[in-house]
Amino acid sequence: APPGDARRLFVVGRRGLVWVRRRGLPGWRRFLDIRDLVRLALPRRFDEDQGGLLSMAFAPDYRKSGRFYLFYTHRDGRIHVDEFRRGRRGRRTVLTVPRTSRIDVGGGLQFGPDGHLYVGVGYGRNDESSQDLGLLTGKLLRVNPRAQGGLPYRVPGDNPFLGDPGVRPEIWASGLRNTWRFSFDRRTGSLLLPDVGFDSVEEVNFLGRGAGAGSNFGWPLFEGRSRENGGSRAGLVFPSLVRRHGRATCAIIG
Repeated sequence: APPGDARRLFVVGRRGLVWVRRRGLPGWRRFLDIRDLVRLALPRRFDEDQGGLLSMAFAPDYRKSGRFYLFYTHRDGRIHVDEFRRGRRGRRTVLTVPRTSRIDVGGGLQFGPDGHLYVGVGYGRNDESSQDLGLLTGKLLRVNPRAQGGLPYRVPGDNPFLGDPGVRPEIWASGLRNTWRFSFDRRTGSLLLPDVGFDSVEEVNFLGRGAGAGSNFGWPLFEGRSRENGGSRAGLVFPSLVRRHGRATCAIIG
């Protein structure tokens, strides 16, 4: 729902439709249709293609500006974060990330209490990418999505890797596998960051408000707190909650 709006509920569908329902009224109304932009193979199994339209985030000033943002897999073969305006046609591409796999693409999109846009990008089955600070995959990104000076977005001046040679300045945190959803606590501003595991462990990470810039959550060196590839624990942030796979746990997705 838009900030401060308790009357409406918006729902995104992976094929590219956004629906809205107003409290007290029957039925759903179509709010937006971008099916002509979305690439989603029609799967016979859930894990054949995890792309499509995956998330929606309203700008903090949505009531005035009408700006909102969508995270989806585009027909051009990339992950897109695009800006749209309420009641207007057209779109503006804010950020793109190469899509290296049909699965584990991430999909989380949230404005934080600092007013910046956070983007969760999955590792795309490239184990090395989560630890490679020259790539945006396997990361939590943080940008100001407003265009300025001919650039589609701005990098906040307090991003942890701004100015580091060979490092993408959009990166806020690394070492993630598939950040499909995350949430900011509405009262405290703390960040709750689930990360979908591989074949053994699910995890939820916790960062207090304003903390965690430059965090490395350890994938693929660790899955949860379990060592996977002989990596060192030095400098890593380990999860606050872990659940091993079994009859009661398959994936923590939100």
